[in-house]
Amino acid sequence: MRVRCAGARLAVALGVASILAAPALCAQTYLGVDVSGATVHYDGFLSSGALSVSPSLLLVGSGGTLAAQATLLRFQSGHTSVQGVLAGATYLRLGDRLLAELSGEGGSSSYRSFSPFVHGMAQFRLHLLTSRSTGVWAAGEGGEVRYQDVRRGLWTSSAGGWMRVRPALLSAAVSHADVGDTTYTDVQGNLLIERGPLQLTGDAGVRAWSVGAGRGVYGEVGATWWMTDHLALTASGGRYPADPLRGTIAGRYVALGVRIGRRIPSPLGARATHAGSSDVPLDPPAPTTRTAVAEGGTGEAIGTGMAPAVAHFDVNEAPERGDRMQLLHVVAPAARAVEVMGDFTEWRPVALTATGGGAWEVALPIAPGIHRVNIRVNGGAWVAPPGLAVASDDFGGVVGLLPIGNGP
Repeated sequence: MRVRCAGARLAVALGVASILAAPALCAQTYLGVDVSGATVHYDGFLSSGALSVSPSLLLVGSGGTLAAQATLLRFQSGHTSVQGVLAGATYLRLGDRLLAELSGEGGSSSYRSFSPFVHGMAQFRLHLLTSRSTGVWAAGEGGEVRYQDVRRGLWTSSAGGWMRVRPALLSAAVSHADVGDTTYTDVQGNLLIERGPLQLTGDAGVRAWSVGAGRGVYGEVGATWWMTDHLALTASGGRYPADPLRGTIAGRYVALGVRIGRRIPSPLGARATHAGSSDVPLDPPAPTTRTAVAEGGTGEAIGTGMAPAVAHFDVNEAPERGDRMQLLHVVAPAARAVEVMGDFTEWRPVALTATGGGAWEVALPIAPGIHRVNIRVNGGAWVAPPGLAVASDDFGGVVGLLPIGNGP
């Protein structure tokens, strides 16, 4: 038991370290707040109306993410529930198609004058890109939960896969968790659809086996309609299971609300938050749109591979912004959003900032050498930036070859 508790504390320490290590340098910042009215029915209790306010912060850097969210629920009875969570992740590319992720999460929830429920956990995950539109992953997680003076270790293992069938992203996973003497196994599928201003999400699962955490089928659906880049209407509802890791009980809900804040570009997606728990909008590095140059690529143009909406692309040194900083400049007069990704962003999309007159910019740390890069406009296809030599990738597409400095 002492070894188990010591391991749990070590996992919590690793989780905190990964949160602190999540790169904030040149991170894209997404601030937002969700305000919604909901009808909530926790198992074993009467239905109640509730007002929910959820501010959130997401930082997306070239090698990691950092997210924070708080949720305040005010029920008809006058009682209040408060939840907060902080999560971070860093990534390391192990090969052309293999990516390692270290993530951590810590949070707390309380209701009325009861003692808060506190949790901390760390996770190690391996991502394998099996094709341009499919991938699989496996993960292990450890940590600790605490309520009053009782501490319990938590250990989970999970595996899953995903597939992009435009405009949808499908995923499925199986997970097993041990939280003290509570243990359970879940099988779940997820769906994300994005088409223009509309985002649709769906989750369906079954708690197939459990000791102390209940059993049964659950599912949630959500819709977000972006009226502008900073204002959206939201609707969601469904049933969710008990979560011994975060101290929430099973229930069902229906919620309508508004979201104020900058829209997170796909494929990060904006996760819907239900009235019964706090789901941080933190996704693992989705290599669903990642491309890579095949070894031995000639660098000769293969097809056009150019973005018709991009009139100009260039990169210049920006020493005033830090060591090895490069300023990426794009001219795309008709663009509403411009994103770039490459080996220097761990193939994670990074949004550019509009500077006026159809110009877009972002400063990123890029080491000297020949780098592989793609760009997209308004959430369209990933293509090679104009003005660069291009080469074929492993999946029938092309990438731009971007020379920086005089090489390594």
